Amino acid sequence: MWEDSECINATLDLVGCAFLSMLNTLDRQALLEPDSEIKDLGLVMGMFMEVATFIEGCGPDQTWPEHIVVYAKENDIPMTVPIGVEELVDQNDAEAELPKPAVDRWGWKKAVSTPIARKRVCAVTDSLRSAA
Repeated sequence: MWEDSECINATLDLVGCAFLSMLNTLDRQALLEPDSEIKDLGLVMGMFMEVATFIEGCGPDQTWPEHIVVYAKENDIPMTVPIGVEELVDQNDAEAELPKPAVDRWGWKKAVSTPIARKRVCAVTDSLRSAA
């Protein structure tokens, strides 16, 4: 399933792009706010900060953790879980800016259409089918 570092890097890029695209969708639907009907935003964002720390150094520089921090700050969403996430937020509190607002702000359609992305999606789908 993981043939080489190029495949791993492409997969990590897809994970980050997918998460940022999800945050963009929530933001566009006015659901990215402290009193959102989605009650676990801070938890999920904090957990992705942990994922970013785990994969740090596994691939090219990932900027998506910085953008998660921007989304959290701009929308007053506290990330207090997991324990120690405050330190991760501080480490990724660069002066990152979000791209201009758009439906596909993070280029998900382009990212998922690359040959490696299509290969990864097919491999994951096949794995899920065989596990069912």
